[in-house]
Amino acid sequence: MKKIAIATALLIASTAQADTLYGLYADANYWHTSADITDNGSKQSFDDEGNYMLSASLEHGVPLIPNVRVRHADISHSQNTAIARDEVAFTSTDAIAYYEILDNVVSVDLGLGAKRISGDVKYTGGATLDLNKTLPMAYASVGAKLPFTGLSAKAELGVGVGSNVKATDAQAEIKYDFVKTAAIDLGIKGGYRVLSLDYDEMDVKYLGNVFGSQVPYKADFKGPYVGVEVHF
Repeated sequence: MKKIAIATALLIASTAQADTLYGLYADANYWHTSADITDNGSKQSFDDEGNYMLSASLEHGVPLIPNVRVRHADISHSQNTAIARDEVAFTSTDAIAYYEILDNVVSVDLGLGAKRISGDVKYTGGATLDLNKTLPMAYASVGAKLPFTGLSAKAELGVGVGSNVKATDAQAEIKYDFVKTAAIDLGIKGGYRVLSLDYDEMDVKYLGNVFGSQVPYKADFKGPYVGVEVHF
């Protein structure tokens, strides 16, 4: 019996030590978005859509080496009116290196990374706008836990600025861990996300060729999301 107790204590200690050395977080979310789009100074009405977003983070205890976070969202909206069938479809992918400034009941992360926007806008008449951009990005997140309840809250902000374009990506969420063991945590969460894209000048293309005019394009994609998160 004494040997079993010692072995159990060693197992718990080794698991706890491993958790302080590294941790892997992954989530999958359904995101219900509305699209507020201003195209060449004219506001456009697009249908609400159901989209998805994923993220994963790897945290560790190695000094000076940053943690890594990857986020991905797939977004598409269409305009279905009597005279227009315009579509916007793109992906937003972030690669972030960050440091944990605080990691207790309150957590603070700061980092730098890149945001890749890949996609386009297609107009009824055949013209297109190319959204493809890679932007350097600053990243910050703040979180808090309510001890012994499984409840936590978190807010994230990413701002990317490049040639003729700015992207602002903000979200806030509440999570409840309904499974919490030494080996794995499993939780459900709900939140709200706003992704804003602001292009100063964009080439209008027709059949793949530049049409000769440049237009501003601004779009806000926002709405609530629900998802699941696992922590190893």
